Amino acid sequence: MLSSATLFHFTHSLDTLKKIISEGFKPFYSSEDLRMFGVPECPGIPMISFCDIPLSQTQNHVDGYGYYAIGFDKKWGMKKNISPVHYIYEGSICARVISEIHQFLPKNAFVEECGCMKFNPATAIFFYAKPYRGTMLRKGVDKGEVTFYNEREWRYVPFADHTIKGMDEIPDGIRPMLAEREYKDSGALDAATIRLHEHYKLTFGAEDVKYLIVKEEVDFEEIDNFIEFGLKQRCENNELRNCPEDEKRRLATRLISMRQIKEDF
Repeated sequence: MLSSATLFHFTHSLDTLKKIISEGFKPFYSSEDLRMFGVPECPGIPMISFCDIPLSQTQNHVDGYGYYAIGFDKKWGMKKNISPVHYIYEGSICARVISEIHQFLPKNAFVEECGCMKFNPATAIFFYAKPYRGTMLRKGVDKGEVTFYNEREWRYVPFADHTIKGMDEIPDGIRPMLAEREYKDSGALDAATIRLHEHYKLTFGAEDVKYLIVKEEVDFEEIDNFIEFGLKQRCENNELRNCPEDEKRRLATRLISMRQIKEDF
């Protein structure tokens, strides 16, 4: 099997997984290399990343992205307008076409003070494009050359579906793209991220979850207790959309460890 019917989001910590379960996903800016398209820098693009790698082939992926994960049916992802990215190599016909698009974008497609792009149908491709191969950066640290194509990334860009459909204007103060210098400025990045979180969150119900993956079986008790007591408290405070007891039980049945996956898949 070359792809999975499930979209996975991986993370490095159990605490982050618990936050996702209780609060939903929050988008964060990620530095993306768009230089092959004539964009003169690596801007920050807000997103939530998923992948459709089969469980049997996740070992290399978890080494870079973490041993904890949550998985959803692909139909849920499509309903939420989560889309596979376009992997493109330098000098290809696709790269040349996108470069032409960038060259002829009107001035009003850019934020004047930073030269970074706004989000609209003319610029959308730049928010979903990624080099076939390139340098992996993690918190500013060069992790070396990798083949990004192997990650099989699907991407949620928070304002994309409503903007394309003409349903919503992006709220004042929300930056669809950050200039590279802004992304590298922790103060500017934090301010833009806080503003983003005030308006955008990706939610789901227990019925959407196919897998809850932890690193080892010793994590089962902690996540079970969280589902039973942590979610109950949030439900009582009306902080969650889905609260019934059967939903909590459903989440508990989705648990599996990365060790079991390694041995059994």
